[in-house]
Amino acid sequence: MAERPHDLAITIRATLSPEEHGSFDAVEAAAFGEAEWTEEQHREVTDRYSSAADANGYVLAHVGDRLVGTIRLFTRAVPFNGRMVRLGGLGGIATHPDWRGRGIAEAAVRAAMEELQQQGTEVAYLCSVPELGQRLYAKVGFAPLGRPYTYRGRSGKGYTDHDGWLAPLTDPVLCAAMLTDTEPLDLAGSNW
Repeated sequence: MAERPHDLAITIRATLSPEEHGSFDAVEAAAFGEAEWTEEQHREVTDRYSSAADANGYVLAHVGDRLVGTIRLFTRAVPFNGRMVRLGGLGGIATHPDWRGRGIAEAAVRAAMEELQQQGTEVAYLCSVPELGQRLYAKVGFAPLGRPYTYRGRSGKGYTDHDGWLAPLTDPVLCAAMLTDTEPLDLAGSNW
């Protein structure tokens, strides 16, 4: 891995201006690329990941005045073993391709987790392919959920996926229980 830029600055913002939203969206587009989806595939992805309007914070990674990394933060109460758990979500974790391999995503994820912990969030959640999860997210405390999770799209349609990861924030015992449970985890809303 290349050295982390000495002028990397990570900030947390509750809201973004329209101009900042444009820069944020541009980093995500560069990081994730323009998928060549059919109209039906685009509708499904938009339905599945319909929580962008629910974001309650943004992590911004700047090198100088250039935005190079982004994360959307979410929180919601989800049911688990007869109680409601305050789950924090990290969504759209993105590093501009020109800046990958320099520790920017790791620094941004650590800042996101600190922010969620300060908000009193018990457990953090994200979804990721195993390769990236092991390379990045395991380093900052995430472990694979190891079972399905369920959620509802904007349309109300139910979905089940298997790429969830959890990390302890304010309650490591609860996180361990959630990781060893065998029932699907209900995200109680759409995916992040």
